[in-house]
Amino acid sequence: MTDLSLFDPNGPSNPKNNIFGLPFNEEESRLIILPIPWEVTVSYGEGTARAPEHIFYASMQVDLLDAETDDAWRKGIYMRQPDKKILMKSDYLRKEAELYINFTSKGEIMEKNSFMCKSLKEINEGSTWLNHWAYEQTRSLLSAGKLVAVLGGDHSAPLGYFKAIAEHYGDFGILQIDAHCDLRKSYENFDYSHASVMYNALRETPQLKRLVQVGVRAGERDGLPDSHACRREEADDGLAGRGGQRGAERPGGMGQRVDFLLRVDVGRDAGVAGRQQPGGRHLAGRVGDSKIAGEAARGRQAARVPDGGCPGRTGRPGHGVRGGDGGLPGRFQVRDIAHQQPGLAFEPVAQ
Repeated sequence: MTDLSLFDPNGPSNPKNNIFGLPFNEEESRLIILPIPWEVTVSYGEGTARAPEHIFYASMQVDLLDAETDDAWRKGIYMRQPDKKILMKSDYLRKEAELYINFTSKGEIMEKNSFMCKSLKEINEGSTWLNHWAYEQTRSLLSAGKLVAVLGGDHSAPLGYFKAIAEHYGDFGILQIDAHCDLRKSYENFDYSHASVMYNALRETPQLKRLVQVGVRAGERDGLPDSHACRREEADDGLAGRGGQRGAERPGGMGQRVDFLLRVDVGRDAGVAGRQQPGGRHLAGRVGDSKIAGEAARGRQAARVPDGGCPGRTGRPGHGVRGGDGGLPGRFQVRDIAHQQPGLAFEPVAQ
């Protein structure tokens, strides 16, 4: 293990070290951040494929002090370098997807255009390949006793990760903080669209016993697999102890293993790819108030931080983990999806 007696956690970060300026290598680190530079199916804007690299450099300005997790960083956090082959493949297929989306959005008939048919086939095959790559990488890390965080990239990135989590741990639940449900079936005819990731996770991962979605401000009601039902809940305010949100820290029935997802478009200040929705939380209040992120760093849960989040804390030097006004403006939605009897039901939970 690295001798930390020579490391000053209050000093300026050394860019020659790893994420947050930490001096750990992969072998000795408890938490491994797996970047997935992929954004083939984004529907509005682009750039998330290069988010891991930017986040790495920006992390040098993030303080290590975290009141929720004490000195969790001492257990070791290590971020792998983004795979350039994946980035190149994403860039190529993204250009194909742009042409295809533009073509079909104008009402053109795809079957009459052999080039568009070929493009769609290549995009779907590429996404299938990416899912397998993410699965293999995650499985290998889990077998080595690591906690794994996935850093996108667009929101389709973690499907292979989910499958590896299910294989390694068995039954689990997901707490998803997102402005969208991502429950569409083959959105824009992409089998593994960013807008379909939770549909595919529920359909292809039977070990996923419960999905709880927080912060949803836009979505669809016809995208759930037939073997699932949906319960929708609203609360006035707060995550993890603010405003008395029921089950915010560990929603009931999710089991002992919870996978934490954060998508930055849940915030009102998010300037990222994907449709932007009015309202939402301030960036600085999203992660720091959730003890689930902190528990992940302490080894209690598997963790995933997609689309530009940082594991366990957020903030700027001198601001700690509790910057911003916190809380959710007005009313926000908690969507609870569980494996039940065949059929589809959306029932309001009594307040």
